[in-house]
Amino acid sequence: DTIHLVRPSHILQLKARKAAQDLPQLSTEFLNTQPGWAYANIQVERNKEEDDNKVPLSPELVYLQVGNEMLRHTWFTASEFRSMALMATLSALQPDRPLPLTALTPRVGLPLNALTPRVVPWAAVAVHVCNADVPPSQIMYVLNASVVALCHVDNNEFSRLRQGALQDGPVVLQDTPICQAYGIGIVRGVDMERRLFYILTCVQEERLLQVNALLCGALSVPLSLMLQQNVDGQVPYVTSDFSPDGEIFGATPLRIRKNLQRERR
Repeated sequence: DTIHLVRPSHILQLKARKAAQDLPQLSTEFLNTQPGWAYANIQVERNKEEDDNKVPLSPELVYLQVGNEMLRHTWFTASEFRSMALMATLSALQPDRPLPLTALTPRVGLPLNALTPRVVPWAAVAVHVCNADVPPSQIMYVLNASVVALCHVDNNEFSRLRQGALQDGPVVLQDTPICQAYGIGIVRGVDMERRLFYILTCVQEERLLQVNALLCGALSVPLSLMLQQNVDGQVPYVTSDFSPDGEIFGATPLRIRKNLQRERR
């Protein structure tokens, strides 16, 4: 149904190493004859009307072989792989100058609070939490110390929403928009008095000028970046006092999802 409605120019089909794991191979004949849930009724109506002007689907089909020959057994979980991928992206935040190495001083990166952030006024961006319903009065607590996507929403839509928002506050989006994403960043801090966001990001300067939306999801800052910071004294955003019942706001243990079932052999 989606293919018939969208009529894409290219379709990429992933092929597994084992043919039993593949879906039926797409072809031009398959796309034009195979009915869907809703398209079956549409096709019947079109046949009744004998529409000779219908243009058949003829997208370019690309087949991509995925998978590798390596053993799937690994000590890392899926969440750890995601954390390593995120840390590899955030490694670009570290300065290019190599840190001095001595026999007694291991090479460590700068902590998050030692990196230079970008300063973004609240009024210059729209904000939204994609994976939960958060009231506007609580959205700053969610954005603080979170990973956000740096996006660009339509300028006309942003200007329309800007008129209904507070003069010095951000635009709070009600729904997740379909927009261009330029990269990710970490909200290092939120200045409630001067109404500013402090964001750590490695997105290029020319792209940052187009960013007018911060979208927050379920992706969190890797624990290693939070716990293994090279700072003296209290580590920012880390506490040993927590409440399992949620009595202390923001101090409940993180929920690690390990309920994704793997293929049994």
